[in-house]
Amino acid sequence: MKRHGRIAVVYPRGSLDSEPSTNNTVVRLAEHGYEVDIYTPLSSNYVYPRFANQRVSITPVYVPHAGQKSRWRALVSEVAWLLRLRIWQAHLLSRHLRSPYVCAIGVDPHGLIAAQVITQGLKIPLAYYSLELLLSYELVTKEQEELKAQEAALSRQAAFVVTQDQKRAELLIRDNGLDPCRVICVPNAPLGQPKRQRSDYLRQKLNIPADKTVLLYPGAILAWACLHQLMQSTHAWPEDWVLVVHTQSKSGAVNQDYLEALRYLLKPGSVVFSSEPVPREEYTQLVQSADVGVAFYQAVPGPGLTEDSRRYVGLASGKLAYFLQAGIPVIVNDNPSLGPLIRKYGCGEVADDPSVTVGAIRRVLANYEACSLNALACFEKEFDFAGRFEQVLAAFEALEHRRR
Repeated sequence: MKRHGRIAVVYPRGSLDSEPSTNNTVVRLAEHGYEVDIYTPLSSNYVYPRFANQRVSITPVYVPHAGQKSRWRALVSEVAWLLRLRIWQAHLLSRHLRSPYVCAIGVDPHGLIAAQVITQGLKIPLAYYSLELLLSYELVTKEQEELKAQEAALSRQAAFVVTQDQKRAELLIRDNGLDPCRVICVPNAPLGQPKRQRSDYLRQKLNIPADKTVLLYPGAILAWACLHQLMQSTHAWPEDWVLVVHTQSKSGAVNQDYLEALRYLLKPGSVVFSSEPVPREEYTQLVQSADVGVAFYQAVPGPGLTEDSRRYVGLASGKLAYFLQAGIPVIVNDNPSLGPLIRKYGCGEVADDPSVTVGAIRRVLANYEACSLNALACFEKEFDFAGRFEQVLAAFEALEHRRR
């Protein structure tokens, strides 16, 4: 294997282990011979990220976020950031002197800004990995406007930009004024070939009887996932269907008021909540234990900046990719990007109204074998992370060549 240089990855949240795109990027770079240094916050609400490859290291950092709750808290955060910044800069500089960095990847706006700050003065090229769209016409606060201005400027300076599909690329290119030739599309999906696989993970862990049909929603417990409509729909479900709602953050990180509202809406005995995070290796088994997957996304206005990011989720849907890889049919709502995809491949059903799902589920179960095979075909055609990532590897090699 050819030995390459060093790459820094700045991931701004404590949820790294549950995010396929960044994890796969690290794995593929290390397999390709790069030393990869991850700079990320660590949170007790999530599983600590681990990588088997010895070329990967993790350095805990604090990444400041916009929208502090008070001036005092903002001042404390800024002072803490400046003090820690000097330590991280010294840490990064020592590594850079031993083995020069080829590039620093900033994930999402806060990660991109932090990557620029900790590498300043070292003339290390930046790359931008956009997972969540931050679009200028969705901004609602002054802090978000400032964040957007920095993101747009730094993304224009970046050696290249990665996002998940062509539609999201078009939105990012138009909003940030990017050169389309420097934007690469790589789907948010697990590594590996599609293969029909099943497990009893959820049935054993949650004591679900073997004769129950398990529907799985894995993801954030937030309004954009249509969970309140989904809970309402369970009243029409037969007794042998059970919905598992699994989140990769501990219960303390979940909005308890919203969670209680959901419990009030559901049919008693039809839903099991699972808020115990699992490592990504176990997460694959967890997904494989579902009979049918649920992936609902809707545009929700407000400070979460999720309207077009959810409206055009497309190949950014990690939960969808995991289901399809295992040959598990899916139920989606009539999302502008997911609805056409599922109809094209016939790998599930579209519920026109998320509060009325029983018909869509019955159609999947009646045509299960064909839907399952179509799910594998959809994954192979649309969600090939490793194949699309070759363009990213080529971009890094071009940076190395210019450095020499």
